[in-house]
Amino acid sequence: MEKPARRRSSTKALQRQAEVAAGHFMKARLGCCAIRRAVRTQWQKVDFFGADLVGVLSTGAKIYVQVTTGSHSAMSARRAKLGDFPWHPSETVLLLNLVATVSPAKGRKTEYWFRVEELARPQMVWNDWPEPIPVPRGWFKTKSRDDQESTQDAPVAAREGSPEKDAGEDRDVSGDAWRAVTMEAVGVKGRLLDRLVEADLATLGAWSDWHGEGRYRARIAGIGKGAINRIADLCEAFWARRPYG
Repeated sequence: MEKPARRRSSTKALQRQAEVAAGHFMKARLGCCAIRRAVRTQWQKVDFFGADLVGVLSTGAKIYVQVTTGSHSAMSARRAKLGDFPWHPSETVLLLNLVATVSPAKGRKTEYWFRVEELARPQMVWNDWPEPIPVPRGWFKTKSRDDQESTQDAPVAAREGSPEKDAGEDRDVSGDAWRAVTMEAVGVKGRLLDRLVEADLATLGAWSDWHGEGRYRARIAGIGKGAINRIADLCEAFWARRPYG
């Protein structure tokens, strides 16, 4: 298998999509028959001992998965957090890092991969899987209602009745509908929003294409590195407010 050794692109704005893809990976590659994902809102955070997802195999064994789209420092922080918990020997703990590569040989097409690390016990050391896992673009989307029910947020009650659920712009964004969400609804305001509109990045879909495909390094007037990071944080907060699927 060809390893992703080509030029790397940023995936920081794709945290939510990475978690969706991790759910598909757990079903397709690990054989999980049921999956639950952590809840993160402005007022509450409920995870699985530091993991973003937990899956159950037909044998009853559990697989805990933490997903990151960050840098080496983000990976180190998550290794330390997961390594502090006294996991049972029957439990599998994985750390997935979503990376993107641009291949000149394929018309500069962006491809996505999971680099996987597994926590070995009792040594409590992280071992790399020998090969990265290709991430098809279809894994970034939820599919059928059955898929959504088997990978639903847990607990659902944690988000019911929250102020943001009743907000006009805070409706369920499923499939490709999220692409039409305006950056103003995401939380970008003022002159920064004007700059995005001028650059034809007025929607979340346009922003994700520009940022996630690696073209974010091309300079846009009035949008520097600090502004890019602020917008990426707003995007992450936007996805955290949304019901899964």
